[in-house]
Amino acid sequence: IVPSTLVHKPESKIKYSNAAIAVVGYTLEVLYQTPYVKYMQKHILEKIGMSNSAFAPNRKISSKLAKATMWSYDDRIFPAPTFELGMIPAGSLYAPVTDLAKFMMMIFSNGMGPKESVIQSGTLLEMISPQFGGDRTSGYGIGFGLSNHGGFQKIGHGGAVYGFSTQLYAIPEIKYGVATASSVDVTNSITRKLSNYALDLMLAKKNNESLPDYINTSEIDVELAQSLEGHYTRGELYADIEIRGSNTVLITNYLEVPLRQSIKGIISDGRINQGSFRIEKAESNLLVNGKKFTRKVKTEKTKIPSDWKGLMGEYGWNHNVLFVYEDMGSLWLLMEWIEKDKLKQVKGDLFAFPNNSGMYHGEELKFKRNAAGVATEVAIINGPIFKRRDVGASTSETFRIEPIKPIDELRETALNANPPKENQNFKQTDLIELKEIDLSIKYDIRYASTNNFMSNKFYTLPEAYMQRPAAEALGRAHRKLKDKGYGLLIHDAYRPWYVTKMFWDATPEDKKIFVANPQNGSRHNRGCAVDLTLYDLKTGKVIEMVGGYDEFTGRSFPNYYGGTTQQRWHRKLLRDVMESEGFNIYEFEWWHFDYKDWKEYPIGNTKFENL
Repeated sequence: IVPSTLVHKPESKIKYSNAAIAVVGYTLEVLYQTPYVKYMQKHILEKIGMSNSAFAPNRKISSKLAKATMWSYDDRIFPAPTFELGMIPAGSLYAPVTDLAKFMMMIFSNGMGPKESVIQSGTLLEMISPQFGGDRTSGYGIGFGLSNHGGFQKIGHGGAVYGFSTQLYAIPEIKYGVATASSVDVTNSITRKLSNYALDLMLAKKNNESLPDYINTSEIDVELAQSLEGHYTRGELYADIEIRGSNTVLITNYLEVPLRQSIKGIISDGRINQGSFRIEKAESNLLVNGKKFTRKVKTEKTKIPSDWKGLMGEYGWNHNVLFVYEDMGSLWLLMEWIEKDKLKQVKGDLFAFPNNSGMYHGEELKFKRNAAGVATEVAIINGPIFKRRDVGASTSETFRIEPIKPIDELRETALNANPPKENQNFKQTDLIELKEIDLSIKYDIRYASTNNFMSNKFYTLPEAYMQRPAAEALGRAHRKLKDKGYGLLIHDAYRPWYVTKMFWDATPEDKKIFVANPQNGSRHNRGCAVDLTLYDLKTGKVIEMVGGYDEFTGRSFPNYYGGTTQQRWHRKLLRDVMESEGFNIYEFEWWHFDYKDWKEYPIGNTKFENL
C-alpha cells in the first residue's frame, strides 16, 4: 500500500477492498499495541462465547476444518489450498455455524454477550443503518448489507475464501437469523438461496402459513435446448447458449452458468448463479431477463494484433491461475477461476480493466516480455504480480513425460498380464479399418512412432480400427465436416489392452486422469473410442487447437478457457459434429470421443498384426 498511487479521489467511488479492511485492522494493532488476532479473540470472540472460532488456525480448528473443493468453468475439481492466505483482517475467520449463531444472538441482544457487553447498542444501530445513500432496507450499513425480507429489515454479510462460501442473514426486529456455510468454492449464490429459503420457512411458521416449496429444477427438453443454442448479442453484451452433453450452458461477458427448467421457466442454476437469469425464446432471438438479444452467426476468426499471441497463456499459482486469451477480437482475462474481464489496450503492453465490473474495475495491468516477445509476467498496477506458468509444451510440440519405469520392463509386465474378466453377454467384435469407410480420412497414428507422450513405439502398424457401427458413425461425421471444408485426422482408435496397461503403469499419479485404468479397461480396448482432430481439405494442414494432442495439462479439457476465437471455434465444431453422430467427448480430452454403444463390446487385447 505504501508505494501505491491513488487511483480514485476519496469518496468518489465505492469499491470492494480487502486492503481497506486490512488498514482498519492494522490501525487497531497500532492503537492498542496488541496483535489483531489476539485482540479480536479477547474482545470479540470470547465475549460472545464463540469458543470454537479464531482468526488464525490452531490445532483444535485444524483438526475440525472441512475439506473444501475448488472448481472451474472447464469442469476441473480439485482440493482447496489450506495455507494462510495473508488476508487477515479482511476475513479469514474460522467459525462453525453454531458460533455464528451466537454472533447473531449478540446482535439480537443489542450488543450484549452472555456475560458482558460486546458493543454499545448505539454503535450497533449505526452499523445496521444506511451509510452511503439508500434506506434501512437497501444499500449498506457498516459491515452489513441491508435489504427487505417479508416486510422486515434484513441485515446480512456473505464471505468467500478459497474453497468456502458463507452467508449470514438476520432480521433483528423479530430475532430470526440464519448462517449457512458451504465447503465448495464460489457457491455464495447457493448459500444465499438456502439462507433466504430458511427465513421464508421460519416466517411462514411464525404466521401459521403453509411452508413454501423449494424451487427445484430439471434438465431442459432436448428439442427446446437445441432451438435455443446459438450466439446472441445486445450492443457490446453477448449471450451464448451451448449444449454440452446433457447440460445447457449460458455464457455471457461476465460468467458461465448451467440453465435448467423450473416452474418459473428456464433459469440459471449453477454454483455461481441461482435464478438470476431467466431465458425465453423470442422467435429466432432470445430474451434474457426480458431484454432482447439478437441471434447472430458467431465469427470463426477475428483479426488481432500479431504481438498479442505472446501475451496469451497462463499466469499465477496452482490455486489462482490467471488465464489470458483472445475472444471476438479482444484480449480477455479469466481470474479467480470465475471472473471474466474484457481488457482495453491503453498503450503497448498496458491494458485497462473494465470501468464498472470485476474486482479490479477502473484499474490497469501491464505485461512484461522477454527478448522473444513472450510475456513472462503480468502485474496489476499497485497489486499482485502473476508470473507465467510453464504448461509443459506448445500447441505445435509433442507433450512428453518421463515414464516412472523402464519401457522394456513395462512392456514385459503388460504382455504377461491378463485383461480383467467380464461376466456379460457382449456383441460380437467386428473391428474394421477406418480407411475402408473413407480413404480421405487421414492418419497420424502416434503410437506407431516415437512421436508420442512416452517417446516409444507401441504399434507395429500405423492403422486404425473401430467396431463397425462406430466406424460407420465416424464416416458420417467425416462427410459432414467435408461439407464445411474439413476432414478428420486419426491419432488412435482400437488399442490393445496391454498398451493401456503400459500407459497406466508409466504415468505419474498426478497425470493419471489422461490414461485409463487397466483394471476397468479402456474404451479404446473395446474398439469404440477414437482420438482425432481436424485438417483443412484445401491445404491438408492440421488445424491448430487450444492444446496439443495427448497434452497432459488443463489445456486439454474440452471447455478450457484459453487460446483464440478460431482455436475454440474449431474445437467446438469437432465436438458438435462428433456428438451429432452418437459420440460423447471424454471430460478431460478435447480429442477423445467414445461411441454410445461402447459398453456392449468386450475388452480386446489382440495386436494389430493379428487382427
